[in-house]
Amino acid sequence: MFWNMEEARTLEQAISRGRYPSAYAMLRKRTELLTRSEAEPCLQAALYRSPLLFRSLLEKCVPGEHTGSVLVKLGEDTEAQVEGTLLVLAAALDRPDLVRILLEAGYDCNSAGLATQEAYLYDPHGDPVPQLRPGSRSGIRNNTISVMGKRNAIISCATPLAAAVACGSRRAASVLLGWPGVWKEESSAVCRAAVLALELYRGDPRQTVVGRVFGVPPSEVERLPVTRCLHAGNFVDFCEAELLQSQLEHGFCGEEDVRDAFQLMDERIEVPDFVPKLRLLERHFPHLCRERAARDMVLHYAVRHFPDCDWQGPLEAWKCLSGEEGDLSVVSMQLRELPDTQLRQFLQALGPDMRLVMDADSFAPGYVESKTAVIRLLKRVRLRYNQGLDGISSLTLNLVQGSVRRFWEAARLGALRGEDPVRLTQYLRQEDRQDLMAAALAYGGGLQEEDVPWKTATSVTHWSRCWLISWDDYQQWLQELACQELPEEECLRRLRMMWDPAFFNAYYINEELLLPGESGEVRLTVTRPETALFCGTQVQPVRLALRYMPEVFRMQYFLRHEDAQLDLRGTPLCLAAAMGRTTTVRFLLDAGFSPDEYGSGVASAVYRRWDDDPCCVTPLMAAMLFGQEETARLLLDAGAEMCFQSRKYQPLLDHCGQKDLAERLLKNAAAQRNEVKE
Repeated sequence: MFWNMEEARTLEQAISRGRYPSAYAMLRKRTELLTRSEAEPCLQAALYRSPLLFRSLLEKCVPGEHTGSVLVKLGEDTEAQVEGTLLVLAAALDRPDLVRILLEAGYDCNSAGLATQEAYLYDPHGDPVPQLRPGSRSGIRNNTISVMGKRNAIISCATPLAAAVACGSRRAASVLLGWPGVWKEESSAVCRAAVLALELYRGDPRQTVVGRVFGVPPSEVERLPVTRCLHAGNFVDFCEAELLQSQLEHGFCGEEDVRDAFQLMDERIEVPDFVPKLRLLERHFPHLCRERAARDMVLHYAVRHFPDCDWQGPLEAWKCLSGEEGDLSVVSMQLRELPDTQLRQFLQALGPDMRLVMDADSFAPGYVESKTAVIRLLKRVRLRYNQGLDGISSLTLNLVQGSVRRFWEAARLGALRGEDPVRLTQYLRQEDRQDLMAAALAYGGGLQEEDVPWKTATSVTHWSRCWLISWDDYQQWLQELACQELPEEECLRRLRMMWDPAFFNAYYINEELLLPGESGEVRLTVTRPETALFCGTQVQPVRLALRYMPEVFRMQYFLRHEDAQLDLRGTPLCLAAAMGRTTTVRFLLDAGFSPDEYGSGVASAVYRRWDDDPCCVTPLMAAMLFGQEETARLLLDAGAEMCFQSRKYQPLLDHCGQKDLAERLLKNAAAQRNEVKE
């Protein structure tokens, strides 16, 4: 007779409700053994029923150590969640009869719950062959005891005796201790359970189970037995500091035990007497406490408890263990989870004197944190770089997936300084994000010439090759830069491209520009693309160039004005004045440029088409020769010298038809002087 799952649930309900006749009747009708999925719910329900029913049910189940989970009440405010084999569950529930039945049925008295899974080895010429391999949830799970309440502790890979000791099951422990071959104090899980029971059952008869394990008289159970089997790694996460001190003073804890203790403390959020225990370990094993694993554990503990309670002591201990330089890599994610105010408070608590470092790969990509967390961290830490995914760090991957503004700010703080330019370019090209490329190029290694890796011959050529454009696109590209408001990143990208030697060599031809003027379009011919910046209608490229590329303002540029029949070689201010770009001129004057500048080295000069002899000019003179009255007045108001009264400029003013403009400016200047006198 085969059952379906509905009939198996009916049997489970009959056992749970104590309907013994119905349960026995169903078992008698069953001709086949219950499968694992059918048996385990019924067996777990039978843990609370008579031993006779449990035995009858067990005989009808497939062979093997079946598993389940139970909740055991240990006190008013303490309970234990026990998961594992039926023998572990029966021991935790203090069911000695069931413990004996399971032992007689072949359950391992020392089973820690090793798991198995079913895998298949495929033969290309035959059917799959099933084979058992370790490591799956199917089959036997790891035996685990999780105590919550008065004491928080977890005992993994627990034996049945460990479950009996931790849960104070005196009768079940007696059966197990009398069974041949059971592990007692040589089992780390039993020792860990014994320490838990000593502190959990003070003044309770259940504490005597510890004495039976270690062979201690009932009158001495209150005190921990002096035994080498109790290592720090077995109890340091939940015991009191007094126990740890006793074991350390007796020399029962070696270096490996202390390393295990640090790992155990790091896995538990709540560790009683954390700072006293840390000081004890440091006193006996100072070099171990200064190892990175121990320091990371202390820092983990401090961050997990910040800002609620019990974080200042661990943080001060971490600073002492770390010395002058502290590594925050291990808590990168936790710090980025903190709200901005708390993150600022935590960094302030670290103090200004401590040098903080982080691995660039500790910023996990794909992780969403507060907008300011990465930037705030980058302002305080020094980054270490190594090979991450795609040859670049996880920090850069994190920034690429975030907002452009955050990428821009992080790059400005030097977040890209340690990246390889070739690999970074390849990755950003895959992203197809021109704004990110611009930020990477602008801030790759800082703004100082010697600190910028992008300015090396190899990297500059590489970047330029990535950004080369067609000749037709270049004409439109330059026109847009001069006359249209562009996204800031795109504008900076074009500026960098123009200033790049490789880019200039690729497009070194006199360029024709059509720019708007007062009486229509003005046709210009320029010899360098940067000339378009100072002749165009937009102040944006001038502002960005002054901030990120100040070297362009130390040069002079040449343009030919087809309508005015004049050629001009001059500084950026001189060119802007000649084109009447009043907004650009005002910006440069506010930035500190002199209204009387002639240019460094060779002076700015105007060339007449009929005469190759140049005439040196200031920005004011250039504005007048090209008929830019508004710009000329702005320069005069800024304190420019009225050099156009000089005799050498009269023929040039007469040829350009600008004598009337000169007279108007003189009259206006005289009127202003009279107003001042009055």
